[in-house]
Amino acid sequence: MRIAMVGPFGFHPNKTMRSRAFNLAYELVQRGHTARLFMPPWQTPAEAGKMWEEDGVLIRYIPLRGGMVGITRQLIRETLAWQPDVVHCFKPKAYSGLVGWWLWQFHRRHLRLVMDTDDWEGWGGWNDLAAY
Repeated sequence: MRIAMVGPFGFHPNKTMRSRAFNLAYELVQRGHTARLFMPPWQTPAEAGKMWEEDGVLIRYIPLRGGMVGITRQLIRETLAWQPDVVHCFKPKAYSGLVGWWLWQFHRRHLRLVMDTDDWEGWGGWNDLAAY
């Protein structure tokens, strides 16, 4: 099975994509699946456009151009071009939330979609701590 994982940011300084998404992808690869991570590297823009493999997991930092719409389109385009069986969106806010919404609206008959939230992302949660 091909599993695409979409995140709202890169591996650092925030650790969600490294500690949760990558570790999940690694375990899936160990069980015979194929996994790729697609993320915009907001906090490390010099890494935009980079692609590498780590422990059998392909990681793609998409280019940071075109604003919210351009980056969302790029994430959708690259994710769908890979033809995954499952798309797992982490922290469904901003980019990963928009990708998940788009896939649900237009592709839910063709692939499985997982929306994953590890925290309360809205008001009263992370919105009060970080201005997203």
